[in-house]
Amino acid sequence: MRLIFKLIVLGLIIFGLNYLGLFKYFPSKNVDNIKRIERAASVVDLSKISDEFKINYVFKFLQYNLISISHIGANQKFYIIKCPKNRLFKEEDFKNGILERKMTEFNKNTQTCFIHLENFKFIQKNNLKTANFIMPYATFQTEVINMPTYGRIRGIIGASNNLKDSNLVFIAYNDSQKYSNILTNEFFKSLGTKKQNNKK
Repeated sequence: MRLIFKLIVLGLIIFGLNYLGLFKYFPSKNVDNIKRIERAASVVDLSKISDEFKINYVFKFLQYNLISISHIGANQKFYIIKCPKNRLFKEEDFKNGILERKMTEFNKNTQTCFIHLENFKFIQKNNLKTANFIMPYATFQTEVINMPTYGRIRGIIGASNNLKDSNLVFIAYNDSQKYSNILTNEFFKSLGTKKQNNKK
Protein backbone atom coordinates (compact mmCIF):
# COMPACT_ATOMS: atom_id res chain seq x y z
CA MET A 1 0.00 0.00 0.00
CA ARG A 2 2.93 2.37 0.60
CA LEU A 3 3.98 1.96 -3.02
CA ILE A 4 0.49 2.70 -4.27
CA PHE A 5 0.29 5.77 -2.05
CA LYS A 6 3.60 7.07 -3.39
CA LEU A 7 2.51 6.45 -6.96
CA ILE A 8 -0.72 8.34 -6.34
CA VAL A 9 1.23 11.21 -4.82
CA LEU A 10 3.56 11.27 -7.82
CA GLY A 11 0.64 11.25 -10.25
CA LEU A 12 -1.09 14.07 -8.43
CA ILE A 13 2.11 16.12 -8.38
CA ILE A 14 2.73 15.73 -12.08
CA PHE A 15 -0.80 16.05 -13.48
CA GLY A 16 -2.51 18.06 -10.77
CA LEU A 17 -0.45 20.83 -9.18
CA ASN A 18 0.04 22.90 -12.29
CA TYR A 19 -3.61 22.49 -13.35
CA LEU A 20 -4.90 23.45 -9.91
CA GLY A 21 -2.76 26.59 -9.85
CA LEU A 22 -0.64 25.75 -6.84
CA PHE A 23 2.56 26.80 -8.57
CA LYS A 24 1.44 30.41 -8.76
CA TYR A 25 2.30 30.69 -5.06
CA PHE A 26 5.93 29.86 -5.74
CA PRO A 27 8.19 32.85 -6.49
CA SER A 28 8.76 32.65 -10.21
CA LYS A 29 9.13 36.17 -11.56
CA ASN A 30 12.66 37.32 -12.31
CA VAL A 31 14.09 33.90 -11.51
CA ASP A 32 16.06 32.63 -14.49
CA ASN A 33 17.47 29.21 -15.33
CA ILE A 34 20.77 30.01 -13.64
CA LYS A 35 19.15 30.33 -10.21
CA ARG A 36 17.17 27.15 -10.67
CA ILE A 37 20.20 25.26 -11.96
CA GLU A 38 21.81 26.04 -8.61
CA ARG A 39 18.74 24.78 -6.76
CA ALA A 40 18.69 21.57 -8.79
CA ALA A 41 22.40 20.84 -8.33
CA SER A 42 21.85 18.36 -5.48
CA VAL A 43 19.75 16.22 -7.85
CA VAL A 44 21.18 16.62 -11.35
CA ASP A 45 23.57 18.88 -13.22
CA LEU A 46 21.55 21.12 -15.54
CA SER A 47 24.38 23.51 -16.38
CA LYS A 48 24.46 22.41 -20.04
CA ILE A 49 20.74 22.76 -20.64
CA SER A 50 19.78 24.65 -23.81
CA ASP A 51 18.07 28.05 -23.66
CA GLU A 52 15.16 26.39 -25.49
CA PHE A 53 14.22 24.76 -22.19
CA LYS A 54 12.77 26.62 -19.22
CA ILE A 55 13.23 25.32 -15.68
CA ASN A 56 9.84 26.02 -14.13
CA TYR A 57 10.15 24.83 -10.55
CA VAL A 58 12.57 23.07 -8.24
CA PHE A 59 11.13 22.06 -4.89
CA LYS A 60 11.01 19.33 -2.29
CA PHE A 61 7.80 17.49 -1.39
CA LEU A 62 8.00 15.06 1.52
CA GLN A 63 11.05 12.90 0.69
CA TYR A 64 10.90 13.74 -2.99
CA ASN A 65 12.74 16.41 -4.98
CA LEU A 66 10.87 17.49 -8.10
CA ILE A 67 12.27 19.46 -11.03
CA SER A 68 9.79 20.70 -13.65
CA ILE A 69 11.07 21.78 -17.08
CA SER A 70 9.36 22.62 -20.35
CA HIS A 71 10.43 23.25 -23.93
CA ILE A 72 9.48 26.83 -24.68
CA GLY A 73 8.40 26.31 -28.30
CA ALA A 74 6.82 22.85 -28.21
CA ASN A 75 5.50 23.02 -24.62
CA GLN A 76 6.80 19.50 -24.02
CA LYS A 77 7.05 18.75 -20.29
CA PHE A 78 9.92 17.09 -18.46
CA TYR A 79 10.03 16.01 -14.83
CA ILE A 80 12.97 14.71 -12.85
CA ILE A 81 12.13 13.19 -9.48
CA LYS A 82 14.72 12.23 -6.92
CA CYS A 83 13.09 9.73 -4.59
CA PRO A 84 14.09 7.33 -1.80
CA LYS A 85 15.82 4.33 -3.32
CA ASN A 86 13.45 1.72 -4.81
CA ARG A 87 10.31 3.61 -3.70
CA LEU A 88 8.87 4.33 -7.16
CA PHE A 89 10.70 2.83 -10.09
CA LYS A 90 14.17 1.38 -10.54
CA GLU A 91 16.16 0.24 -13.56
CA GLU A 92 15.31 -3.43 -13.04
CA ASP A 93 11.58 -2.71 -13.34
CA PHE A 94 12.01 -2.05 -17.05
CA LYS A 95 13.37 -5.53 -17.71
CA ASN A 96 11.28 -7.93 -15.64
CA GLY A 97 7.66 -6.85 -16.16
CA ILE A 98 7.35 -5.14 -12.76
CA LEU A 99 6.81 -1.76 -14.43
CA GLU A 100 3.60 -3.01 -16.08
CA ARG A 101 2.39 -4.48 -12.77
CA LYS A 102 3.06 -1.24 -10.90
CA MET A 103 1.15 0.80 -13.46
CA THR A 104 -1.74 -1.68 -13.44
CA GLU A 105 -1.94 -1.32 -9.66
CA PHE A 106 -1.76 2.44 -9.96
CA ASN A 107 -4.61 2.59 -12.49
CA LYS A 108 -6.72 0.18 -10.45
CA ASN A 109 -6.30 2.19 -7.25
CA THR A 110 -7.00 5.58 -8.83
CA GLN A 111 -10.16 4.70 -10.74
CA THR A 112 -12.32 6.70 -8.35
CA CYS A 113 -9.90 9.63 -8.00
CA PHE A 114 -10.66 12.97 -9.59
CA ILE A 115 -7.43 12.73 -11.58
CA HIS A 116 -6.65 9.38 -13.12
CA LEU A 117 -5.41 7.70 -16.28
CA GLU A 118 -7.45 5.67 -18.74
CA ASN A 119 -6.45 3.45 -21.67
CA PHE A 120 -2.87 3.49 -20.42
CA LYS A 121 -0.47 1.29 -22.35
CA PHE A 122 3.24 0.91 -22.92
CA ILE A 123 4.34 0.95 -26.55
CA GLN A 124 8.03 0.09 -26.47
CA LYS A 125 11.14 0.05 -24.28
CA ASN A 126 14.61 1.39 -24.96
CA ASN A 127 17.50 3.28 -23.32
CA LEU A 128 18.36 6.96 -23.06
CA LYS A 129 22.10 7.55 -23.08
CA THR A 130 24.36 10.36 -21.88
CA ALA A 131 28.08 10.58 -21.26
CA ASN A 132 27.41 9.86 -17.57
CA PHE A 133 24.77 7.14 -17.51
CA ILE A 134 22.21 5.03 -19.34
CA MET A 135 18.56 5.17 -18.32
CA PRO A 136 16.06 2.49 -19.40
CA TYR A 137 12.67 3.88 -20.34
CA ALA A 138 9.27 2.87 -21.64
CA THR A 139 7.16 4.85 -24.10
CA PHE A 140 3.51 5.21 -23.05
CA GLN A 141 0.25 6.74 -24.19
CA THR A 142 -2.80 7.45 -22.07
CA GLU A 143 -5.74 9.76 -21.44
CA VAL A 144 -5.76 12.05 -18.40
CA ILE A 145 -9.36 12.09 -17.21
CA ASN A 146 -11.08 15.22 -15.82
CA MET A 147 -8.20 17.45 -16.92
CA PRO A 148 -8.96 18.84 -20.39
CA THR A 149 -5.71 20.80 -20.32
CA TYR A 150 -3.92 17.49 -20.82
CA GLY A 151 -6.34 15.04 -22.48
CA ARG A 152 -4.61 12.37 -24.55
CA ILE A 153 -0.86 12.38 -23.97
CA ARG A 154 2.18 10.44 -25.10
CA GLY A 155 5.60 10.27 -23.50
CA ILE A 156 8.17 8.20 -21.67
CA ILE A 157 8.97 7.18 -18.12
CA GLY A 158 12.46 6.07 -17.13
CA ALA A 159 14.46 5.34 -14.00
CA SER A 160 18.11 5.37 -12.98
CA ASN A 161 19.91 3.92 -9.96
CA ASN A 162 22.84 6.23 -10.71
CA LEU A 163 22.68 8.15 -7.44
CA LYS A 164 24.19 6.55 -4.37
CA ASP A 165 21.31 6.79 -1.91
CA SER A 166 18.31 7.44 -4.14
CA ASN A 167 16.71 6.80 -7.50
CA LEU A 168 16.01 9.22 -10.32
CA VAL A 169 12.71 8.96 -12.16
CA PHE A 170 12.48 10.78 -15.49
CA ILE A 171 9.19 11.62 -17.21
CA ALA A 172 8.62 13.45 -20.49
CA TYR A 173 5.26 13.97 -22.18
CA ASN A 174 3.25 16.14 -24.50
CA ASP A 175 -0.01 16.10 -26.40
CA SER A 176 -0.22 12.74 -28.13
CA GLN A 177 0.17 14.33 -31.59
CA LYS A 178 2.99 16.68 -30.57
CA TYR A 179 5.27 14.51 -28.46
CA SER A 180 8.83 14.49 -29.86
CA ASN A 181 11.50 11.89 -29.15
CA ILE A 182 14.01 14.29 -30.67
CA LEU A 183 13.32 16.89 -27.97
CA THR A 184 13.46 14.26 -25.24
CA ASN A 185 16.84 12.99 -26.45
CA GLU A 186 18.18 16.54 -26.80
CA PHE A 187 17.11 17.37 -23.27
CA PHE A 188 18.32 14.13 -21.73
CA LYS A 189 21.78 14.38 -23.29
CA SER A 190 22.29 17.71 -21.52
CA LEU A 191 21.83 16.14 -18.09
CA GLY A 192 24.61 15.18 -15.74
CA THR A 193 24.58 13.57 -12.28
CA LYS A 194 26.54 14.33 -9.15
CA LYS A 195 27.94 10.83 -9.05
CA GLN A 196 31.20 11.91 -10.67
CA ASN A 197 31.76 14.47 -7.92
CA ASN A 198 31.92 11.73 -5.30
CA LYS A 199 35.26 10.55 -6.67
CA LYS A 200 38.38 11.83 -5.05
